[in-house]
Amino acid sequence: EEIPVFLALQAKYQDHEKITISQVKLFKDGSLGGRTALLREPYKDMETFGADLIPYEELLHWFQAAENYQVTLVLHAIGDRALEDIVHAYVEIMGDKAPHNPNRHSMIHAQIHDRHLLHKLHASGLGILTQPMFAVSDWDMAESRLGERLENSYLFKTAWKMGIHEGFSSDSPVESNNPYHTIAAAMSHPLAEESFQFNEALKLHSETNQWFFYRENISGKIALGQDANLNVLDLRNMDALDNPRLVKDLQPILSFNRGKILEDKQVI
Repeated sequence: EEIPVFLALQAKYQDHEKITISQVKLFKDGSLGGRTALLREPYKDMETFGADLIPYEELLHWFQAAENYQVTLVLHAIGDRALEDIVHAYVEIMGDKAPHNPNRHSMIHAQIHDRHLLHKLHASGLGILTQPMFAVSDWDMAESRLGERLENSYLFKTAWKMGIHEGFSSDSPVESNNPYHTIAAAMSHPLAEESFQFNEALKLHSETNQWFFYRENISGKIALGQDANLNVLDLRNMDALDNPRLVKDLQPILSFNRGKILEDKQVI
């Protein structure tokens, strides 16, 4: 019953220059630090499974309502049980149409999982918005909460290589909203095989992110007719892009915003 209110707000701002009302955000569980992320097995350091904030039957109602109204949902989900419930509920509502749904529902965080669950996620067509800085800042705390399960968590590069729609975000103000900090963190994953190269991390923070907002034909890459939201860097040594400590300190010396890229590579 709250969706019509959302649609009215969306209509109010549809022509606004700076504001876009794009998605309905729901909270399926809480946080790993607070032991309220919803897990399939109890926490290592406390006999609890976390908090289930949207029961399964209610998830079904949300996905059905979202499809009826053609509204996009983004669901906060950190624990593996939270992810699993969302994937199962979505597929139960959508059936075989799930991976081809033009309505791009997604999860934000998606930190705790295993490879089998990631395969289910990929088959569903749901996207994930992940925060590479959490893999760095959470690691010691996450180990105390999860124990050996940590080895099957924060698998952001594995998810991307599987073909899951994935984009990066900062979760500001919890972490810095500086995009170079996010890119540097993606290059510095505690599990070496989960670290990204600079160009890969940049792609997930720019081009791939646009998919979630239906803007991949408008913004996110250097191509004819795309919005020219560009940063120019004073970079004398390309080897700096292999060093996450140097990437973190990158500063743009010039920015273009809301221009267009023309055939002769001019920006207007």
